[in-house]
Amino acid sequence: MSPVTHFLTGRVLANTASLGRRDRALVTLAGVIPDVDGLGAIPDFLTRHSAHPLDWFATYHHLLEDLLGARGPDGYSWPVPYLMPFSRAWELIWHGQWALNAWPNFVVTAALLIETLYLAWLRGFSPPEMVSSRADTAFVETLRRWFPRRTITV
Repeated sequence: MSPVTHFLTGRVLANTASLGRRDRALVTLAGVIPDVDGLGAIPDFLTRHSAHPLDWFATYHHLLEDLLGARGPDGYSWPVPYLMPFSRAWELIWHGQWALNAWPNFVVTAALLIETLYLAWLRGFSPPEMVSSRADTAFVETLRRWFPRRTITV
C-alpha cells in the first residue's frame, strides 16, 4: 500500500482510543513505518553520480513492505523476509497480492480518507494537528462549515 494509505490507517487507528495530540501523532507515524524502507531513495538520489553510489532503495524497498497490496506493476509478488538482515530463510509470499495501483488500494485509501475527514469533523482534531494547532483548527472549522451538523425537527 502507498505511504498515504499507511498514514491514513495510522490516523484512523489513533482515533479509536482517547489519546492526546502527541500520542495520536505517534500512532499515526507508526502507521507509516512499513514504508520507512522507501527513505533509501534519498541517499540513492544524492549519491547517484558519486564514485560509490548507494543502492539502498533498490536493495531494500519492499523487503520490509506489506504483504497484502504491494505487488509490482510487472506482476512480481514481493516477498516479506521477516528475518532480514540475518536470513532470507523465512519469507512470506501471497500470490493473491494485488498490484500497488490496483482498485482495492484505491478503495481502501478512499475509505480511510473519508473516515479520517469524518473523525476530524466529529472529534475536532485532524492530521494537521501534528504540525500546527492553528492549521488543525482552521481545517476542522472548514470541514464543519462545509458540512454543518443537521438538526432534525419534528
